[in-house]
Amino acid sequence: MQRIFKNYNFLFLLVLSLLFSYYAFIGTITIEPDFGWHLKFGEIIIRTHSIPKLDLFSYTMPSYNFIDHEWLSDVIFASLYPVFGQVVMSLIFAFLTVFALFVQVKNLPKKWLFFPFFLAGMSIAPFTFIRPQVFSVLFFCILLAFLLNKKNFGKWFIFMPFLFLIWANLHGGFFLGLVVFGIAVLTESIESRRLQTKQLIIFIFSIPATLVNPYGINLWKEIFVTFTSPITRQYTEEWFPALFFINLAFFALTILSFILLIKYFRKFRFTEKILYYILFFLALSSVRNVIFFVPVALFIAVKGLDFLYKDLANYPFGQIRFNKLYTVLCVLSIVFFALKIFWSIYVLPANTEMAKYSKKAVEFLHANPSSGQIFSEINWGGYLIWKLPQKKVFIDGRMSNWENASAPKNESKNAYEEYNQILNQKIPLIAEVNKYKIDTFLIPSVERPVNKTTNKFFQFLEFPIFGNPHDTSSLVSELSENGFSLIYKDSVAEVYRKR
Repeated sequence: MQRIFKNYNFLFLLVLSLLFSYYAFIGTITIEPDFGWHLKFGEIIIRTHSIPKLDLFSYTMPSYNFIDHEWLSDVIFASLYPVFGQVVMSLIFAFLTVFALFVQVKNLPKKWLFFPFFLAGMSIAPFTFIRPQVFSVLFFCILLAFLLNKKNFGKWFIFMPFLFLIWANLHGGFFLGLVVFGIAVLTESIESRRLQTKQLIIFIFSIPATLVNPYGINLWKEIFVTFTSPITRQYTEEWFPALFFINLAFFALTILSFILLIKYFRKFRFTEKILYYILFFLALSSVRNVIFFVPVALFIAVKGLDFLYKDLANYPFGQIRFNKLYTVLCVLSIVFFALKIFWSIYVLPANTEMAKYSKKAVEFLHANPSSGQIFSEINWGGYLIWKLPQKKVFIDGRMSNWENASAPKNESKNAYEEYNQILNQKIPLIAEVNKYKIDTFLIPSVERPVNKTTNKFFQFLEFPIFGNPHDTSSLVSELSENGFSLIYKDSVAEVYRKR
């Protein structure tokens, strides 16, 4: 056993292969709630050769100035999906994620890569579906590879503004990347006690590069509004504090890297420590930022393990015992991975398109079209935009922080607030029905099984953060009182229509 775990190149290839396989598997079976509108928006851009500036998908806020900071990702989706389908796209995005982590550690000692690399890979697994966020994982790891390795920066620094130009059109995570870049320039200057002129110049040129996008400076404004929106942080699961992100691998990596950072505080560079603390704080503040903290935690953990091993040379049998302990940790990692695979297969029926988005209910609506508007669950909005394009939606995942104070009377000033008021019966349902001419409600079934396949132990291993339908049981009685009848029902969804 120990001979196997001394073959470091084999171990590194093994962990890369395992993570790639897992990412591809979950990407194949999982449709992220926003995937549908990304796909349709990309199709519109390709078909019209222009980027719409107003919302095309909702009937509640069609006058809203929609800024899609992921427009280029949408074009990529719309170009690839019709040709290759979900399986091949899952393979592509799995490769991009694994490659991102590889870039981060390729210059670190392979001897200690397996365990922390595995923890890092499983920490970001819930974010590795076919979604624009994967591009931010890739570009952020490339950025860190530049900033944490001066040799890399010296060779490729001239391409940094070009990296930010592409990144700014793929995903809004570029803004945090730019902040991290600026902090690194500052800390490098403080540590060396001289201004890092080359890095500063490249940083300055990178700022206007992000403005080369269809929205100009408004892109920055949109990202700032999203980042500071109290509504987003209160109701959107991805923006909850990381304490709600119950992922054992993430906890283990965080604890391991933090302990090693404190123990070898003086051996780590000032830039490495500052970036770790800042990204750690951001990860604690929001689950969404976990993907930015994990790469630097991985870097710290691998370097820290190398420091520890060298220190153990001063103790009799210290390195021998450490090698044995590390072997045990690697074996436990493989066992953990096997459990995750078993769990993914175990809950496979609950994660399919049929179970999560009620494919049959949408087919029913195709065959029995509505003459008015359809009200549906927010997490189903993106799917309906994709699968029922002839109808607009009340709300979808884009709209949680949208506010339009100057909206016309027949539109919403804040669709997400109205949506919650409807579900919580804080406004008369009939008023909303008349305002938007709603004649159909597509809601989660009252008898919907709440993850019957879920085992509490496995639930603890990883908290699902995407596409959990709201409880709409209180809405059913109000629908009956206001003249709506049940016309379709399955184990996932119910359709009510105005009598």
